Amino acid sequence: MGQLAKSPTRDHGNGTSKTNGHNASGSVADRAKSLLGDGLAERQKKSASAISDAAEALRLSSHSLGGNMLVPYVEKVADQLKRVATFVENASPSEIGKNIEQFARKEPLLFLGGAAVLGLLGGRFMRASAETVASVAGAAVSTSSGSTATSKKRPVAQA
Repeated sequence: MGQLAKSPTRDHGNGTSKTNGHNASGSVADRAKSLLGDGLAERQKKSASAISDAAEALRLSSHSLGGNMLVPYVEKVADQLKRVATFVENASPSEIGKNIEQFARKEPLLFLGGAAVLGLLGGRFMRASAETVASVAGAAVSTSSGSTATSKKRPVAQA
């Protein structure tokens, strides 16, 4: 029985050290969550700003369309984008996630179609960005070495 009395004391001692270790890991986790939250908030603001800019660009383009029959539709899309920008700016990340999930459940075809369109647009943007970077890098190499940096030979038009 003497050994049973000592055993809880040892376990309590180990439990205390585990608790201290848990507190240390908890503060690291809290700091990581804080940093992640700050990063999400910054991205959220940038996203809302980009969506708002797109809405404004659509609105300006609708003015240049004049009396075209597409004007009401373009303005309606611009209004919806403005509402989305306001929502993204003011909502919490979990609230945004819930709304996206609800939309995907209610309108799966529209959600998948939108995701496909976004993927295609993202791919075109990435390809255009890569071509721009390559042409700038090629121009820099060309001016520094006096020759072109591309390995492809392009046909030269003759007059």
